[in-house]
Amino acid sequence: MKTFCTEGPIDKEKNYYVPRADLLQEGIDKADNWKYFTIFAPRQSGKTTYFQMLVEELNEKRPQTLPIWVSFEDYQKNTVEELLVELCKDINRFLESNRINYKMERPERIEDLKASLLKLSRETKKDIILIIDEIEGLTNSETLNTLMHAIRKLYHLKKAYRLKSVILTGVSNITGIIQDNASPFNISDELIMPYFTKDETTDLLEQHEEESGQLFQAEVKEQLWQNTAGQPGLINAMARDLVEKKARDKRKISMKDFEKTLNDFMKNYIDKNISNIINKARQHEELVKKIVFEPNTIEFNIYDERIKFLHVNGVVDNCEGTCCVKVPLYYKALYEYLKPRVNGERKFMIQRMENLSRYIADNGEIRIERLIDKYITYVEKRGGIQFKGRKQYEGVYHYNLDAFLSSYVEELGGKLFPEARIGGGSVDLMLIFKEKEYLIEIKSDPSPQEYKKGKKQLTEYVLRNAQKEGYYIIFDSLTKENQKTSYSFNEVKIHEWTVKTHYEYPSIG
Repeated sequence: MKTFCTEGPIDKEKNYYVPRADLLQEGIDKADNWKYFTIFAPRQSGKTTYFQMLVEELNEKRPQTLPIWVSFEDYQKNTVEELLVELCKDINRFLESNRINYKMERPERIEDLKASLLKLSRETKKDIILIIDEIEGLTNSETLNTLMHAIRKLYHLKKAYRLKSVILTGVSNITGIIQDNASPFNISDELIMPYFTKDETTDLLEQHEEESGQLFQAEVKEQLWQNTAGQPGLINAMARDLVEKKARDKRKISMKDFEKTLNDFMKNYIDKNISNIINKARQHEELVKKIVFEPNTIEFNIYDERIKFLHVNGVVDNCEGTCCVKVPLYYKALYEYLKPRVNGERKFMIQRMENLSRYIADNGEIRIERLIDKYITYVEKRGGIQFKGRKQYEGVYHYNLDAFLSSYVEELGGKLFPEARIGGGSVDLMLIFKEKEYLIEIKSDPSPQEYKKGKKQLTEYVLRNAQKEGYYIIFDSLTKENQKTSYSFNEVKIHEWTVKTHYEYPSIG
């Protein structure tokens, strides 16, 4: 039986895969038109699999071409001479693995590269398409510039030397290459490799259903798509965890199974995709805190080297002109990584002798209003210590509420998830208890428009989730006392709390 691929390029005989026919055709069309172009995609987004399939498609549909795929991943600080040695070795390895009986001679100088490629073209009677993957692996900028200069010369004589197309892909160096006015790699010819669409994600999951007979609950498919935003590595990793661990012997994969997988990816697993995002975020941690904690406040500017670094490494994206973390699971992971640790503060949140039954209603549902009321009491005692002197990111309050509610909810057997996906948006906190969901929206010192927008968003989330009530928490540095009110808004009952955050003197209680 096939599996979801989590360890590199797909094997069509062993793995489920997304054909990406339109994207492959776009690459073929550019090559047909003698285009030299770049491909942008963050790490773990399926580039290697794409090249694998592109080479197969070109071999099948364009037999008059010779696609050669090499990687600069380990070239590092090579001199020009060392570059030519390694490039020649990699080309010959590729030719041998594809059963092409020809061995390219190593050019002595970079200027001789065009003659070597022309000889290869004549011997094989094919036009060459050179694909260079992981170009940022060549860290010697002088050598890279020399190579780009040679490719530029070849570009102007491409038909004479039968170098039909050169395709570059990488992370950090691509934007510099396409910004060079003399470069043949025009930004208009860049091929953007997006994450899987919702239809592609569904198609991948349905391949497993058809082969195994094991079904994903419709909501599980939706939540896999929503929480990963179609990121190929995450989709495959979470789907594999579901079918091989959480629901191994089950006929149907349920939301309860999904919630366990989501919790493990957030708190227990060391996933390579998430680890890479956190490692990159560490390098600009203060900026990432502002992006995560104060959404829609940092302008997206690719000429800001910090934002460029985070963008090309898949941490942040451009959301209508501002920086955002587009993949919700990455947001959750950054949330968990960056949030303040409560440590000894937990003893002030929940006491060992406390009777927790008062938070459970007669019908078995959790009394979330009582929990939030208890949080207000906690803030009145501890708010001066918890909030005073902190950098006032919205996340300080958000995390404090999260930590408090988690203390109780986990004792009662429920779960609390940040940035939970609801339809086309996300609610700040989702509390799940005995399969019922409670939606909480949080704002910190909102403007009048932000306040109205938050209330409208919460209402939409509640309606999409077929609920009747929502919970709105406003942290306010100007209010002199905590307040609570309930009202109807667009046929939804909203329970709203205004939480005082400014204290002249920290309490010790």
